[in-house]
Amino acid sequence: MFPVLAAYPAWVADAAIEPLGNRGGFSGARIYRLESIRGVFCLRAGAPGEGISRVNARHALQLSARLDFVPRLVSTRSGATVVERSGVCWELMNWMPGRADFHAAPSAARLRAAVEALALIHVSWQSHARPGLAECPGVRRRLDAVENLPRIDPFADHLQRELAYWLPQVSAILANTPRVGLQPVLRDIWHDHLLYEGNALTGLVDYASIDFDSVAVDLARMLGSLIEDDEASWQCALSNYRRVRPLSDDEERLARALDRAGVIASLANWHRWIATGERDPASPHVRARIERLLARVGCWPRKVIV
Repeated sequence: MFPVLAAYPAWVADAAIEPLGNRGGFSGARIYRLESIRGVFCLRAGAPGEGISRVNARHALQLSARLDFVPRLVSTRSGATVVERSGVCWELMNWMPGRADFHAAPSAARLRAAVEALALIHVSWQSHARPGLAECPGVRRRLDAVENLPRIDPFADHLQRELAYWLPQVSAILANTPRVGLQPVLRDIWHDHLLYEGNALTGLVDYASIDFDSVAVDLARMLGSLIEDDEASWQCALSNYRRVRPLSDDEERLARALDRAGVIASLANWHRWIATGERDPASPHVRARIERLLARVGCWPRKVIV
């Protein structure tokens, strides 16, 4: 780590460093908290395979956003925002205040703050949008997730029983999804990446999954994570989003379909990772993620309503 810190100004090298591991994530990235004379900062070691060109591309988007809740990147002495060592990309940014505690204290004000922040990010990146309309890549990712799974036993555990019923529904949920505009979006904006102090959103963290897709992908991921199937809250959230950025009927319809299919696709991914040994089913983080998804599909009627 020390060669990495040496690339930054001297005050970084003198900082006190606290390793935080993966903070419950599964990408392979590692996080360190740095306390320095200039404040508290986050040092992130990227996941394996996260190349420097990709990191630089998303840094350009972060820098262009110019929003208070987006972490500010710290430049090295050479002016770069990425340090690559032994195939790992390191980045340093300010530590965002707040706690990811929406579920502990949900409110209309907090939901509004989240969707308005998301809309502001989408607006800040819309100049990079691709021309015309296209198939949403998020649709293909969900379809791919439910294909070629390890054996599903409908008489086995709870996860496999639910998958046995819901897997055949995914193609119907995503049938005839509209072609939409594509632009840079976050793609992994969920509960644990939204930091609050009171009702104010103080931080939106983790930009590693940025790519071209529909804004509907972000809405599906965020709203499904925060409010699940609460229709009144969905209506309120989409209305507040539209106060900042237009949202077409096709984008709303797509967001709802992606949310429903995404829950099933996530369960399929967890089944695959457990079957292949990539995730430990005894891990509290793994169990918590799976149980929340299972609780959600357990509330759905045994027919598809999108």
